[in-house]
Formats: sequence, C-alpha cells, structure tokens
Amino acid sequence: GRSTILSGGSGTAADPFIIETADDLKNFAQYVNNITISSGVSVKLSDDIPESGLDWNLQTVFQPFQPIGDGGDLVFTGTFDGNGKTIKNLSITGDNGAYVGIFRSLTTNGKIENLTLDNLTISGGSTSSNDIGGLVGHMFGGTISGCTIKNSSISCLTTTSNPSVGGFVG
Repeated sequence: GRSTILSGGSGTAADPFIIETADDLKNFAQYVNNITISSGVSVKLSDDIPESGLDWNLQTVFQPFQPIGDGGDLVFTGTFDGNGKTIKNLSITGDNGAYVGIFRSLTTNGKIENLTLDNLTISGGSTSSNDIGGLVGHMFGGTISGCTIKNSSISCLTTTSNPSVGGFVG
C-alpha cells in the first residue's frame, strides 16, 4: 500500500513505511512525535540519505530534523530497518533533553537494524541527566543489530555526577 505521508508502505511488518529521502526521515520523526503515526510502526530505508542539512539545533528556530520520541512516555517500540543503507551528515546539537540521540529512547520490542550512520554529530545534555548516544539516548529495552557509526562525534554539553555518553547508546 502507498502511504500518503511517507514514500510508501502502511507501517506494518509485512508492509513497512518507506523512507527514501531526507524529507521522509524528517517527516517520520515529526509524525511519531506528534502521534500522527504510532511509535510502534515498522519502517524501512529504501535508499541512502546523503544530504546535508539534517540539522537540529535547539538554539535556533530552524529545526528541520528533530529526535524521534520525547524521552518520556513517547518511546520508539517499532522496527527501523536501515536495509543496509546510510544516513549521512545528520547533526543534533544544543539539545538539553535528558535523552539525546536520533531516537531519544528505545524500549521493549523496539528494534533498530542494518543501518550505517556517517558523519554524525550529536551533542547535548542537561544538568540533571546526560544519556547521549549516536543512535539512541537511552535504552529501556529492545535491540540494535547490524549497525555501524563512522566519522562521527558524540559529546556531552554539560556534566553531571553520572554522565552516560556512547557511540550507539548513551
């Protein structure tokens, strides 16, 4: 089935939503965060996303990409299949949320697989909590498999007594 909000699919395991452009990725994040679609959907990349301009900076008004989930009740519980593709040049900076990453948090049944991130820049954190990861800010459960991060920088803006910063998961 053809999706009216992404490049195809219906979001089920048998017919995942298709992400083939940077706009699709931005829209997917926005739709999950606005609860337009369930955080438990299945998604599949159909092409590399090499474009620059996937910047999200809390300090600016221009925010074309926002992390997926809210770090609270809205956590990703679906499947994100990178399909062996690469997301390149994504940047999330100035984020003072408790969990910072492409996905703020992942929980039981959540799965991220077969994805390469290249030239990723993540920096953020707050004075109360610093769980910062390239892929996922905080894992409550779920699985990450077959993923690669290269040529990237993941860092903490502020320090706490217990910061948690990692390549894949904070």
